[in-house]
Amino acid sequence: MTNNQNYTELCSLKELLEEEDLPIAWIVENVLPVGGFSIMIAKPKVGKSTLARQLALSVATGEDFLGMRVRQGNVLFISLEEIRGQIRGHFRSMGATGEESIDLYVGSTPKEPI
Repeated sequence: MTNNQNYTELCSLKELLEEEDLPIAWIVENVLPVGGFSIMIAKPKVGKSTLARQLALSVATGEDFLGMRVRQGNVLFISLEEIRGQIRGHFRSMGATGEESIDLYVGSTPKEPI
């Protein structure tokens, strides 16, 4: 396997260790990589949704998130358990104007999501 970092092929540990380290592009500096998969897990009612909305707004505006630099980009915000009015109110209280590049799906899980 070559250094093209094609993750769909098997490789030996030796090949993996011989690959060159490529720079990582970050959405949130040293926390959330571009093209990666991340998940936020915690007990109920500790602020996960609030944190996710603030992260979404920070990415959409390019403003720092908890003191970390952010790469501005489009956001798809999916909420399967919250009430639309609460989400709307929270975004408003955070200063959202509606001009931010955030698309939302708020509702129950679609029967055929794809």
